[in-house]
Amino acid sequence: MLSNEVSLNKDINGINIGNIELKQTLFADDACFITDGQRKSFQTLVTTIEFFSNISGLKVNKDKCTILNLGSLGKTEINFCKNIHFKWTSNKATTLGITFTNNSKEMLNENLNPKIKEFELCLHQCSRWKLSLLGKITVLKSFAVPKLINPLTVLHNPDQNCIN
Repeated sequence: MLSNEVSLNKDINGINIGNIELKQTLFADDACFITDGQRKSFQTLVTTIEFFSNISGLKVNKDKCTILNLGSLGKTEINFCKNIHFKWTSNKATTLGITFTNNSKEMLNENLNPKIKEFELCLHQCSRWKLSLLGKITVLKSFAVPKLINPLTVLHNPDQNCIN
C-alpha cells in the first residue's frame, strides 16, 4: 500500500532515467526512496510514510534511516523536516546492500572490491576440493558468481583492469 501511494502521489517527484520516473526501490523489509531534492517532494514523502505508519502500526526505524544528499545538493547542509531526526549526510549511505556516495569511482570501489575479494576467496577455498568439471561449474554458478551480481547490476561498469 505504501509503495502504491508513493508511486501515485503527484506531489512526490523522483528522478527521471530516460522516460521512467524512479521514486523507490524495495526489497523485503528494506526500502529506499528517491526524490528530486525539492522540499515539497521530501515533506510529502515523509507525511505519506507517517500516515502509512499510523494506519498500519509499522514504524520507521529512524536510527537506520539516512538521507543522502546527491547531485547539486551533495555539498550542502540542507535538512528538510528538522523536527524529524533522520541522519543527514553528503558522504555515503547504504541501502539494499549497496553503498552510495557522491563519487562514482569511490562508490564502485567501495562496493565491488570487497565482493571481488569474496569471489576470490570462494574460488581459493573451492580449489582444494576434488571436483569434476560439472562440480566446478556448479560451485561457480552457485557460490562465486552470485557475489558479484548485485553490485555489477546496480553500479556503473568497472574499468577494463577490474574486468580483467
